[in-house]
Amino acid sequence: NGAYSRTNDDIHNSIELDPLTLAFLDTPHMQRLRGLNQLGLSNYVYIPATHTRFEHSLGVAHLAQTLCSNLRRRQPKLNITAK
Repeated sequence: NGAYSRTNDDIHNSIELDPLTLAFLDTPHMQRLRGLNQLGLSNYVYIPATHTRFEHSLGVAHLAQTLCSNLRRRQPKLNITAK
């Protein structure tokens, strides 16, 4: 539908996700990552250490969007488009 969405993240605060990223995150392959722990067994030692591969992927998507936006803005000769 072309709508952007926002989600909260402990590290990056509020993350805005574009429609393409949302569609990718809604795939069964990405949803499977919700059940995989990014930190291994550390939550047995430090109980609040809960961080899934899906949450990690949200942060990575945010950083990739930020990188592309900054490159597009700071390096116009590269002709990077929003697409």
